[in-house]
Amino acid sequence: MSVSDLATLPDDTDSPEVTTINLADYRSKEMVDQLVELISVPSAIGKVFFNTLLLIVGIPVACYSLFSSSTLSLLGWVFLGPYSLVLGLIFGIILGLLRVISTAMKNVESILSMILDITDRAALDYDQLRTGNAKLPTGPELVEQVYEQVMLPMLEQAVKQAFSIFSYPILFIYRRSIHSAVRFMIKRVQRFSKSKPADKEIEVEVISTRGKIAKYSDTIKKYTSSAKQWIAHVGGKLRFYAMRPMYVVYIIAMLVALLPVGLLRYWASGSDIP
Repeated sequence: MSVSDLATLPDDTDSPEVTTINLADYRSKEMVDQLVELISVPSAIGKVFFNTLLLIVGIPVACYSLFSSSTLSLLGWVFLGPYSLVLGLIFGIILGLLRVISTAMKNVESILSMILDITDRAALDYDQLRTGNAKLPTGPELVEQVYEQVMLPMLEQAVKQAFSIFSYPILFIYRRSIHSAVRFMIKRVQRFSKSKPADKEIEVEVISTRGKIAKYSDTIKKYTSSAKQWIAHVGGKLRFYAMRPMYVVYIIAMLVALLPVGLLRYWASGSDIP
């Protein structure tokens, strides 16, 4: 049962009924401001402009060099010129945004640590609930819920504040890069800590306890502590794991976009054969 699905459950005593923990309550303006400081890159516009200019010039020059020794018709040149400029503009902007995100992602360790700190706070609040024999979220489940319901909305707000007109494409990349880092962390923490799976510990504690959950927060704390140790162990590699999917997609998209140029080159080479 997830946090959002945890309903009021009856108990054998006259104590107050259980109320659902609303993770949205953990959002705060102070944390949004902290995220703005972490992700804001003053030179963002300059990075985008530089990479756009580089590819607007670079791709047409590369295309001209590729076809300089071939007999290309006027129609071919009419197609190649504007097409290469458009490619340079589009992929230059995207590359600039990726570089902005990559620079800001140097702080991914801090963002993940914030997620884990909020997870600890939520676990402490769960300790105060009378949950009956409900199945509470495991460590990985609670981390994902905190990311989706607390960190992601605050991150969206922070990106809009920090990047203004560039917020939507940057937010698109952030969602996927941070999400990749969170997923990767969750998968690797148990392997790194070599400890008893948190979900089994939680299940035993919940089944054996009626009313207030005994030491639920201690169990979650074991998981988040292992996660923090893993983050410190991995260090700078986190940015690589977070950004890798974006760069792979970027390279594949560029190769697909350059396919017409390759076909045109093949056609021009064939026309050169006597």
